[in-house]
Amino acid sequence: MASTKKPARSFNGMTYREVQCSNSSQRSQLPKPQQQQIKQSGFRNVGWENVINLYNHLETLQAKLNDELPSLETLFLEADRIGNKYQTETERQAFTQKMAAVSTEMSELIDQQFPDTEAEIISFKGKQKTNRRSKKKR
Repeated sequence: MASTKKPARSFNGMTYREVQCSNSSQRSQLPKPQQQQIKQSGFRNVGWENVINLYNHLETLQAKLNDELPSLETLFLEADRIGNKYQTETERQAFTQKMAAVSTEMSELIDQQFPDTEAEIISFKGKQKTNRRSKKKR
């Protein structure tokens, strides 16, 4: 009696081992308290059903973390606000002047290193239709 081989089972186009590796790497990227919470909740990385459940749970956790993380712009604005809180007006003005001077120096150095030799032509005409009559010979 010949045994027929079952087709390999897959989840989201991944084999069992690939899903396990994905789970391991995703779980290691989480903060320690969440890793411990996953372990206490009974999620395991062994057995098809457990691996799939863990994969789905990790996906939802990653989505929540990405939504909760502030943007880089928000972080810079917050740092600027906190920095301004502990500086006097004269200190802020001095910093602004120094920053402007450094910025000017940097732009001059950049212009020296990378000169712009190509002339730039700007047309302010826009896209207007002009009525030009052809010259008729008399």
